[in-house]
This record gives sequence, C-alpha cells and structure tokens, in this order.
Amino acid sequence: MSIVVEGLSHRFPDGSWGLKDVWLTIHEGERVLLVGRNGSGKTLLMRHLVGLAQPTEGRVLVDGRDVRRDPFFARRRVGLVFQSAEAQLVRHTVRDEVALGPENLGLPGDEVARRVEGVMGRLGISHLAARHPRTLSGGEKRRVAIAGVLVMEPAYLVLDEPFANLDLPGIRSVLEALEVLEREGRGWVVISHEVWWLKDRVDRVVAMEGGRVVLEGRPEEVGGRLETLGIWEGGRV
Repeated sequence: MSIVVEGLSHRFPDGSWGLKDVWLTIHEGERVLLVGRNGSGKTLLMRHLVGLAQPTEGRVLVDGRDVRRDPFFARRRVGLVFQSAEAQLVRHTVRDEVALGPENLGLPGDEVARRVEGVMGRLGISHLAARHPRTLSGGEKRRVAIAGVLVMEPAYLVLDEPFANLDLPGIRSVLEALEVLEREGRGWVVISHEVWWLKDRVDRVVAMEGGRVVLEGRPEEVGGRLETLGIWEGGRV
C-alpha cells in the first residue's frame, strides 16, 4: 500500500505555480523527511494528499484511489498534524480532546474509550487525561495533537513542522512520540526545517525547491548534495 503522487501540478489564481510536475511514492511504514525552504511547496503538497487542495494537473492516489474522486477515503487513511497544535485543541480536557474524532464518527462509547486509552498510553500522556489543553507545555500539546490523529487509526501520518516554536524539552517530547511509532513499525512523513533531529531516524529524505522534488534518497546519500543546493545547512533548512 502506498501514497502515489503522479505528475502533480498546482497553479494559483495569479498564474504562479505552487507545485510543478511532482512525482513521489510514499510506502506504508516508511519514514520520510520532507525538506525545503519556505515557499518550496511542502505544505501545499501535504494538503493535496487529503484533498484539501485541488490539482491543476496530475493526481494523488492513496492505496490506489484517486483523492479527487474519494477524498473521504484519503482522510481516513492519511492523518495530518498541522503546524499549530494549539489550533487543533478545542475541548476542556485532554481525554475529551483525543476522543473528538472517534465520537464524530459515531463509534460506540466502548470503542471510543478503547482507542483513547490505548493511544494515550502508547504516547505517554495518560497522566494528562484530566488536564485542560491550555495548561500543557508546547511539547505536551503536540503529543496530544498527534494522539488526536492516531486515535483515528490512519495508515499514514503526516506532521507539518512538529518542532516549530518548541524548546528543547518540547522537541524531545515530540521525538519520543515518533520513537513510539517507530517501535510499532509505523511510518510517518515529517515536514521540518529541523533536519538535525531526524536525519538518523528516517528511511528517506525528499527535498523540494520551487514546487518540484529536486532530490531524494537516504540521508547519508543526499546530505552533501543538499548542502550544495543550500537546502541543508548545519542541520537546519
């Protein structure tokens, strides 16, 4: 099973191109780091994976289904954690926050409870269950946001700048959550400027520039070439 991007292009109303002829395959269970300077098209590509943006040309297939024709299937299979975790937290306790998605699906109460307790335990946030999300640290909020996506049991997890605006303890908190997924054999795609924290944890690095994929490969294979392109400098994009 895989996400397949075939010749994807996205043209804005002003005539400029946000994406141009992108070809990319992400396999289930694969850990991928997507890098590139601001405006390179990373976040726009992420939005196309679940039909939050419509292609001008090309298509995205999630497990063989065209996202344009079946966006709801794509959103069940691909879980997105957006950059601003705080914007995703709307309930009064962490437990209720994590339960929001399954409840919206109309799942039975015992199934909701099973999923919520399971994912909170796996991510080490059970002790936060009764806390108000606003009282949490930045790293804790990110973990709760990740839990709120994982509880939907997606096949693929995509995180947009999960380390943004976090201090060192917050970064470590998010890394611990990713390590849990790694031990479970689950894959993820991380869009990040903080290359240093992930370069030894991923199977593949994909670099974007000007709306195109300009380079991809194993970290040890592409690090020097990314530096030459000015995309990877001292561990930060």
